[in-house]
Amino acid sequence: EDRAFLEKEIRDSLKQFDGFGWWDLCTMIRLENGRRKFDSEYYRALMQLTANVFREAQYKDKLFVAETVVGHENPSSVGYILSSEGTKTLRDSLLIGLENGVDIINVPEWDEQNENTSLRPTVYNGTSHMRIMRHLMGRLKGKQPSRIASDDPSRPDLILSMRKIITLGEKLEFELLNIPD
Repeated sequence: EDRAFLEKEIRDSLKQFDGFGWWDLCTMIRLENGRRKFDSEYYRALMQLTANVFREAQYKDKLFVAETVVGHENPSSVGYILSSEGTKTLRDSLLIGLENGVDIINVPEWDEQNENTSLRPTVYNGTSHMRIMRHLMGRLKGKQPSRIASDDPSRPDLILSMRKIITLGEKLEFELLNIPD
């Protein structure tokens, strides 16, 4: 029943507009050990359902839009947050859109350092987001992984991520990512 309802809502929107997309990934969360994390399986299910509607002949010329986010972490863990889980939220939300054949990927950039929502290079995240997006988009286009001109090929392209602020008693989590692996 829920699936049929959502498909009808998407079709009704597509009859009125030139496209459709899911927004506000900060609300697509699951709680894990008291932390709000991006619910990639829920988002994947919504995107697959939407992609199925877009495969119908009458909607082939409409625009299918997806959102990709880095995360949204307030300086304290109190309040409305979406953990970036290192780079996992960015990677998962981007890949889900790409897997479902979207036409446009919207990347809202609040550019707030205290919330860890910006994509621009910073002391905190350097070029990690750029490297991830370059790699995933290159993979989509069938291109071989390439290095940035300033890279030292004798060193692996590793990204080490962690929350910049944690609260007393909170478990410190690290993510080690090797691009392109």
